[in-house]
Amino acid sequence: MSIAHVQSATNRTGSNVASLSKAFSGNVSLGNLIVVCVGTKTGALPSNGCSDNLGNTYSQAIVASNDQGSNVRYAAIYYAIVAYAGACTITVTPSASCPIAMSISEFSGCAGSSPLDTTNSGTDNTNAPSSGSVTPNGSDLLVGAMTFEGSAAGITSDSDYTEIYAYGNASPFLGSEYRLNRSSSDTADWTLQYTRQWVAVIAAFKPSGTVHAVSASDGVKSGETNSAACNFSGSVSDGITGGESMAPSCSYPVSGEDGVAFSDLVSVSLAIALTAADGERSSRTAHSLNSISLPRYSRTFPSPMRFRSPAS
Repeated sequence: MSIAHVQSATNRTGSNVASLSKAFSGNVSLGNLIVVCVGTKTGALPSNGCSDNLGNTYSQAIVASNDQGSNVRYAAIYYAIVAYAGACTITVTPSASCPIAMSISEFSGCAGSSPLDTTNSGTDNTNAPSSGSVTPNGSDLLVGAMTFEGSAAGITSDSDYTEIYAYGNASPFLGSEYRLNRSSSDTADWTLQYTRQWVAVIAAFKPSGTVHAVSASDGVKSGETNSAACNFSGSVSDGITGGESMAPSCSYPVSGEDGVAFSDLVSVSLAIALTAADGERSSRTAHSLNSISLPRYSRTFPSPMRFRSPAS
């Protein structure tokens, strides 16, 4: 599955603020990747400096500064896999009040488990900011961010990339851009109208398609696998029946006990054969449920699940 851009939005303020927020115009979708690019004037960007109203968990891919003392500028990239879909407002919170510029983007087709592939950064005093090179391990999504100190200077994005934001009119400045499905070494570059002391960062994100092992603690036989298409089968011990098989295919967050990372998503639509052993008669009709409780974790599924009983 190729990576695709879904939507982006931008925001900035030249005032000293404790945080800055921006909402997407459309709902974010379960399993997609959100990437946040940030540039600040003097305010450091901590690892926990990004959040949203839905409760998705953000990680910091990379942060770098141009080491200019009181004129220091910071550039960072944060990301999250959408575990909770809907109307999404993202907030950036530096370590101290400062001017902030940000862009937010949603992408489909990225890995739902440990999507970050590799990163790099660069800083110099020229009119040609460059992130330094990254070498993807697949057909990656590349996202770059850049800021600089000094007075206004026009920003031209890399011709090989798609521009997200190019604000050079007043500090804080921010250039952000992306390139889809890149499998060769690459850099995120910009051209400035004038020479400036800049800092640039880049992050590469993996495409979907990785196969993850699933352990017996999932209620699936040891040795079964969970593919990128989120299909697996095995005998379950999840409180449905001790010997039923399930052929999933919907979407719900899974825990670390599933043999994959805590933030992973399994895209599932359960089709489970139920028998009298489940505590119901074999002649019962299909039931539609919004939630299901399992011994190891209780989850409310984002969409109704339909369980079909075998013919009596």
